[in-house]
Amino acid sequence: MLGSTRTTRIADSSAVTSMGLEKRDIYELFWVRHQPLLLEKGYLLRPRYAPNWTPPWLLPDAPSADPWDNEDAHIPIKYHKVMDAIRLRDGLPVVFKRTPYNSPEIQMLQILSDRRLDVAENGAVDLLEVINIPVEKEGDPAEALIVMPKHIHFHRVQFHCRSEVAHFMRNVLETVEFLHQRHITHGDLGDRNIVMDYTDVCPDGYHFASLLGPDGFEPLRQIPRCQVPFVEYYLIDFEGSLWCSAGRASAAVDPDHIKSQWRCAPELNQPSGKHEMINPFALDIYNLGKTFYTACCYYVGLDDFQPLFEKMTAADVSMRPSAVEALHELNALETALSSERSKELLEWTYYVPPHIQSRICAAHAEMRKHQVTGTLPTRSRIRSLLLHDAEP
Repeated sequence: MLGSTRTTRIADSSAVTSMGLEKRDIYELFWVRHQPLLLEKGYLLRPRYAPNWTPPWLLPDAPSADPWDNEDAHIPIKYHKVMDAIRLRDGLPVVFKRTPYNSPEIQMLQILSDRRLDVAENGAVDLLEVINIPVEKEGDPAEALIVMPKHIHFHRVQFHCRSEVAHFMRNVLETVEFLHQRHITHGDLGDRNIVMDYTDVCPDGYHFASLLGPDGFEPLRQIPRCQVPFVEYYLIDFEGSLWCSAGRASAAVDPDHIKSQWRCAPELNQPSGKHEMINPFALDIYNLGKTFYTACCYYVGLDDFQPLFEKMTAADVSMRPSAVEALHELNALETALSSERSKELLEWTYYVPPHIQSRICAAHAEMRKHQVTGTLPTRSRIRSLLLHDAEP
């Protein structure tokens, strides 16, 4: 439903205070301390991170004492190294990422943002700027902020029809092939590191620290991807990226040096006493196949992609296709379908991903705890458990 679901709720004041949302934690205080620097650089953080911020729900004339009726209540607990802002000169929404000053990620993004690599297949996120952070205390590591355009994780917007899924996979495979041709591996392909341009799909924007609209309590307004001109997908998080001079056929790296969301890859689970070098290009293909498979599990009618996913996640590394081979197979699957079939509307399955399962379990545990004491948790508390920062 696209209409407003907001209701005015006056929560018990003691319950609200116990939530602690009026206190900014140690990770938030980093952004509070550097808000003046970022403002000087031309970037405006959300109101919560202004040094003189007062929680609006504690003001005498507040319409509601419930924090969740205010945008300021949303905090990105899980991703404390990133923060959103607005670039003042043109209103562009951006994201900052904290990283070591000499991070290889900065170097890789600088390479991939070179104008000579400005081609359609280069789906690495744009590097807008690097801001050096002054060292606050002697002995502290030097840090910098990577500045990127603000995008949205691809799975936060529901797929509407089969052609949207095919376009998503094709776009990402083209980017991976672009990287692999240049002897670059990503190293950590997964749900958290594939984003999309939401400009046309979520025209009102979205709240960076919740699953809701930009104000933090209205539903996220979405337009199906197939009804907008074009949707671009981008790869982020190049911390584990490698340049392998040997190329994809001969590359070999120590598995202990691999940072990967998908720890289930066979080469990362070698028998005790065995420690063989692994091919990072083949691992990229495995991770991408696993990501595609998981994304498709949400929907009915995508089973014919299954053989491609099985090849990409083959236990025998030598049997996995290259990115360009996977791309050719994907195109062949789509070519074999009628135009009517490619436009079929998708239905949700009853698949519930693990990160949502954990949220539901946390809410159930909260209810059980209050049953023992004979009280009920506030709706704000349950809502925060179910919705707050519900990313995989």
